This record gives sequence, C-alpha cells and structure tokens, in this order.
Amino acid sequence: LSASTIVREAGEVAQVICVKEGTACLISAGLLVHVASVTRNVKYMIEQKYADDIGFYDGDQFIGNDCHIGGMHIPDMMLITPFFYKGEHIGWLGNYTHVPEVGAIEPGGMCASAKEFVHEGIRMPGVKIVERNRVKRDIMQILTSATRDPKTMELDTRAKIAGNERARQRLVKVIDEFGLDFYLKAAQKMIEDAETFARDKVKRFRPGKYRARTYTDSVGTFEQKLRVGELCIETKEDGSMVISTPVASPQALGFNNCAMPA
Repeated sequence: LSASTIVREAGEVAQVICVKEGTACLISAGLLVHVASVTRNVKYMIEQKYADDIGFYDGDQFIGNDCHIGGMHIPDMMLITPFFYKGEHIGWLGNYTHVPEVGAIEPGGMCASAKEFVHEGIRMPGVKIVERNRVKRDIMQILTSATRDPKTMELDTRAKIAGNERARQRLVKVIDEFGLDFYLKAAQKMIEDAETFARDKVKRFRPGKYRARTYTDSVGTFEQKLRVGELCIETKEDGSMVISTPVASPQALGFNNCAMPA
C-alpha cells in the first residue's frame, strides 16, 4: 500500500499482532530487526497510563517514532491500534516502516551534521493520529508540515493506517469463524511455544558470558573521539538469556548513535 521507495523496493515493513498486555504473538515476514519495536511502544503507552486521559477506543491509531521508546532511529515510524472485538479490547495491532524524510537538520534522517538528538527530526512518542476511525487533521498537518516531503509522509502514514485496518478485518473474520475463546488461547499458546522453543535452543549453548565490543570513529565533519559499545549475552543452563550493555559511550556528534531499544 505504501508509495515510498524504501518500503516498495527495500521491503522495510512488517505487521505485528499483540495480546492485550502488549506482548507480540505474531509478526509477519519483513524487517524482523524491529521485532520489539511495536511491543515497546504499546507497553510505553500502557505504562504511561494513556487509558486514563488520552484513551484507547475502537478505531484509534497512534503514531510513534521516538527511538528511545522503540525502533532503531527517528525514521522508523509505527502505527499502533487497539484491537477491539464486539466492543471488548482484546489486543493490539501495529506496523512499521522506515520513512525517507523526517524533517531533521539534513534531508533523509541520517544526519552527519547533527550535534544533539533534537537535530534528528520530528519525534512522535505515541500520538493519537486517528480517533474512532477519523484521521485527526491537525496531527497529520503537524507531521507533514515538519518534513521536506509532506506528500510521501502522508501517503506512508495513510498506508500504515490502512494496513492496520486490513489486519483488523481479517482477524475479525478469524474470530467470527473460530470464536473469541479459541483466538485468545491460540494467541497465548503461540507466545508460550515461542518461549519453550527459545529456551530449548539456549540450553544447547555452552553456559557463560559472551562479550562483543565495537568501536567507531568520526562520522561527519566534526572532530570526534573514538566511541565504544559493548554487548554482553549471558546464557544459563535453565535456558534463560540475559542481555546487557556494560559499556556505552555517551551521545556523540553525528548520526552514529544507538538508542537502547536498538
């Protein structure tokens, strides 16, 4: 449905189905590096108590691209909708694409001349852009007026809105055919099976801590010092895995930064 080349040609897109507490039970084929992007945004809205004042209603959709909440960087935009069945909120649907322009200090969103995070473009930390199936024109105008390519931004956003609606219609047909109880149990079973399969695989690894340290030098026109990021993965005999970042340089000039979700 999307008009942008980065989606149409590069395939940077995927659709996600989540249970009510925000855990993903099914992710489509696509850009799987964003496996936790939608779920982190959903859980952020739940933790921030959006239900108390902003509200979750049938037909709502929220746009998010703050990479400190979820995603890899600002050009990763998500559209998330609460999934209702016959008036009952039973889960979430979401999708994401990389958009080609976000109104940053340079075109394109990967800004070598950025000196701080606010130079990287417009940030939408879970903003309601569709309310009860009607696009909020003021929010759409804020989004498009902040970018150099407003037509593509609006087309990409409307494509994601339509993608969630298509997914909703298909899931409703599944529930109509098999029943709500079956759907909820099946969604939970997929989560439980995924954990079981993952633990079984981790149990085959040699227990221990595995570290990888990556260095990067300057990106852009500024004088920059060497930066470092270290990832530690600890595998245990019970099949659990602990991932940490014991070493990470602070925010640096240019685009070569990595927020915690990434």
